[in-house]
This record gives sequence, structure tokens and C-alpha cells, in this order.
Amino acid sequence: MEEKEFLDFVSNETIENRVSHAYLIETNDIDDPSSLINSFIKLLFHNGDSSHDSKVDLLIDNNDLPDLKVISPVKSGSSVNSSAIIDVDVIRDLISSFSNTSFSEKYEVYVIKDAEKLNLPASNTLLKFLEEPSSNVVAILVCKNRYNLLDTIVSRCQVFSLKNSMPFSISDDDFNVLKNIFGKDKGFLVYNDILKSLPDKASFNNLLINSERYFFDVIRGKIDVDEDLSYSRDGLYKIIVLIEKYIKNNSYNVGYKLTLDNFLTELEEVI
Repeated sequence: MEEKEFLDFVSNETIENRVSHAYLIETNDIDDPSSLINSFIKLLFHNGDSSHDSKVDLLIDNNDLPDLKVISPVKSGSSVNSSAIIDVDVIRDLISSFSNTSFSEKYEVYVIKDAEKLNLPASNTLLKFLEEPSSNVVAILVCKNRYNLLDTIVSRCQVFSLKNSMPFSISDDDFNVLKNIFGKDKGFLVYNDILKSLPDKASFNNLLINSERYFFDVIRGKIDVDEDLSYSRDGLYKIIVLIEKYIKNNSYNVGYKLTLDNFLTELEEVI
């Protein structure tokens, strides 16, 4: 879904009073979704009227609106190598804040940026909150890849997977790897070349994400398909389903080479 399509949909949902209690916005290749998320929040507080002019807009832009709470990851330690996370105390404080009286006549909204940075205790605590939603509380979880969140969290959200409106682009080297994996009469026949190009789990995961975008744009008619990748529409959907399965599996599986081997084996059955 492209950004304008997303905002048009949300606007209509708010006007028709069909707002969900939780949204998951998967940003994929969009580098900075801040403006988009702010537009979404304004639509909620203005009941879908994007042209509504109010001091509320300025409060949202400055993160000063009492009924809007925004959470971002913070580093868990003083070490230079420490990673940024969202820990359970932050989520507990968030939940506790909703026991206070709302300043709004309609919604209280919380945004969790980089939601994939929720650690496991924080994820479980948030999940319980999502399972028992308050009627006027709206959650907006923002992440690059929904497969890095607990399945149970994703299942309790209305999911929007956004796509940049810019045409899909990929380097020649990456596209050659894509063709080696998905091209007809390739795969295991060029296995050593694939291993050289994709030496680890991270590079394989990036290739899967790029491949999913490529095949979606082929289906949408946005790009001309390469002759080596010219499958039926049904075949393309099967490939995309397999890619999504392994994007998820690759996040947890430490045996990278085995994962790659299994992927190529299943791919041969699909194509």
C-alpha cells in the first residue's frame, strides 16, 4: 500500500467511526515515516478531516499533546556497543498512564516507534494490554519488518504494509543474485555462486526483502519482468508466500546454510 492510499483509507475509517484499537504500520523501504505517522495521528484527532486547522496539530508536531504518547528505543547500557531497546518498565509506565483522565473527548493514542526493539518482557506486557483494549485507546506500532514482532502482537493489529511510491530499484549485482536464486534452471545449479554472494543470514534476509518487492511490483505491472523470472501470476504469488515464510524463519534460525538449503528446495517445488 502506498502512502497516499494509506492516508485516504485511514481518513475514511475515522470519518465512518471504524477506528481499530491497534494498528501496525510496516514501513519497509520508507526511510523516515515520521510525517506519515503524524498525518495519521492528526486524522484521528480531527475525525478524518485532514484540512482541519487547530492548535492540536502544533501540539502533535511538538509531541506536546497530553493524549498522545510516543515511545522510542533507548540504549540499555553505557557501553558504546549496547543496543537500543524498549524494555518492560517503559511499557508498564505507558499502561499506567492510561488510568488517568483523558484530555480528549474521543481518543488517547500511543505510538511505539521501532517496535521490533521491544524486548521479550516488554512484548509480553504489551500483548496483554492489546488483548484487553480500552474503548478510546488507539495503538500505533511502527516497524520496518512485522516478522520481527511476536506473531500474537501482529495478530491483534490491523496491519498496513507500506511501499515507497518511487519505482523499485536494485543494483545490477543484487539483481544477478536474485536471478540466480529465482531464475529458471538456476538455484542449486549455481549454489556456490549464491553462497559467495550471500555469505550470511543478514545478506540472505536483505535479498529476500528485495525479492519480495521485485515480485510485488511485477504483479502490479510497475516493472517489466526479466525473461528468466517470467512466471504465471499464480506462480508469483506462491513465490511471495514462500519468501514471507523465510523472512520470518530467518529472524529466528541460527543455522543459516540449512535455512538457505531448505529455501532453495522448497522454491524448486514452487517454480
